[in-house]
Amino acid sequence: PPLVAAAVRFTWTDPEAPAPKKAKLEASRLTKVRCRHILFRHSGSTGQLDRGKPKATRSVLEAEEALLRLLPELAMGGPSAFTTRCKKDSDCDTKLRGGELAGDLGWLDKDPAKNRKIPASVVRAAFGLNVGQLSDIVASERGVHVLLRTA
Repeated sequence: PPLVAAAVRFTWTDPEAPAPKKAKLEASRLTKVRCRHILFRHSGSTGQLDRGKPKATRSVLEAEEALLRLLPELAMGGPSAFTTRCKKDSDCDTKLRGGELAGDLGWLDKDPAKNRKIPASVVRAAFGLNVGQLSDIVASERGVHVLLRTA
């Protein structure tokens, strides 16, 4: 049976922080965003960057279920929980980056031709997030992802 999930987005805010100033750019005018991700590869993953790596043994369903189990922890734990789980669980080499750069995808451009290494579905999802917001599960040819927009 297919996995059914509720789409939920979380935003981390400091209740004692002053109200944010109005964004300088409207969301529709943004040309670049920065995100981090946690990737779970599965047996159907076919990414170019995954060549030479051992084939993932989990099914698509198992990968989605694992990420669904992580979402509450990531939502409640803030950016530090994202970093910890990324370093521990992600199947992407970006998890090896130090500190708060674990899982960093860098600056993503709205023009898909400029993001050759990042799947289009991930870029589309990234542009739909606010800074500090956690995405729902995003599927791509590389596997299933959870994104955290950082800028």
